[in-house]
Amino acid sequence: MTSDRVTTDELPERPDKQWTVQRLSKVRLGDQSGSGETTDIGLQASAETRSEAPLPSGERSGEGPCLTQSPLTPALSPGGRGASETASGLMSEASPGIADVGVAQVDLDRARRCGFPEVVFGQGKSPEAIAKIFDALLAAGAEALATRIDPAQAESLRAKFPTGRYNEMGRTFRVKPARRVAPALGHSERSEESRRTSNIQRSTSNVERQEENSTLDVGRSTLEVRSDRGRVTIVTAGTSDLPVAEEARETADWMGAEVTLVCDVGVAGPQRLPAHLEKLQSADAVVVVAGMEGALPSVVGGHVACPVIAVPTSVGYGANLGGIAALLAMLNSCAANVTVVNIDAGFKGGYLAGLIARRIAEARSHAALVSQAAGAR
Repeated sequence: MTSDRVTTDELPERPDKQWTVQRLSKVRLGDQSGSGETTDIGLQASAETRSEAPLPSGERSGEGPCLTQSPLTPALSPGGRGASETASGLMSEASPGIADVGVAQVDLDRARRCGFPEVVFGQGKSPEAIAKIFDALLAAGAEALATRIDPAQAESLRAKFPTGRYNEMGRTFRVKPARRVAPALGHSERSEESRRTSNIQRSTSNVERQEENSTLDVGRSTLEVRSDRGRVTIVTAGTSDLPVAEEARETADWMGAEVTLVCDVGVAGPQRLPAHLEKLQSADAVVVVAGMEGALPSVVGGHVACPVIAVPTSVGYGANLGGIAALLAMLNSCAANVTVVNIDAGFKGGYLAGLIARRIAEARSHAALVSQAAGAR
């Protein structure tokens, strides 16, 4: 069966096609009544190879679909609100939630779009600036994470956030929200910030959500499968690579993954790696952190059937060139499953691994439910 998107002008000219009308995405219309109702803004037609399937209920057969009026039709018709005014209103409703804290524009919509909230790069920021950003994230119900936090910054942040957790080696600082802000559902004058807050609440309770059970009703029985957190293994070539590895570990852990750390198994002692193959091969994603000549990711890549995220570090002597030698070696890896991030970018390696692990865990949990459902029938 073929399907392609067409305009209404094309409909009469496609006798070999059966027209299907689909509703466009819904938006919240901010009319003067402030009702906050969610309403269809229109219909979308698509063409499919003609079959015996009936037309959608309520649609007219013949030359094309019956495109019914929507609440926007009067606004766009003569005498109604102008098209530019209506479009401007819709764009305002659809714009990302931003918390202006003076020193930063905090992206409160990040979790809805990308799955996880904004992370603070602490290097170069004052503790006061970081605290303001944290306040906005925590108020929205997100767990706040900052990277590249030095001890002086951490001391100031601890005074502000006594429940915060500082990883001195990984230079990360994390704070969990004291409470989840209840979304003001049904309130006619709910602000854009409140709506974005509820989006963050739905998207950022990662660990809590992943630890809940998934259920599926099958007739009179209910199946239950323990949700999968996803598995990430982080490997270092040497002990000197641990600061970067700890940044990766904290990041993946913040994303809700089950993280295993394997230290000091570089190629200078090749007999050390095989002892940890089970930890590597059971992972959904592996992060390999290495400096010097950067050979370890290729070796690990040859042992596993999952993505290997190579993180070059600036550890090494002169010709290491501050990590450039390791970076180039990793970019030239012969192992097809190796990909590379920036020098010393533990956060980036951990984040990518966390995303991969989360997707695989979701698929595994879904497959388990489907399998149990099939068995129950």
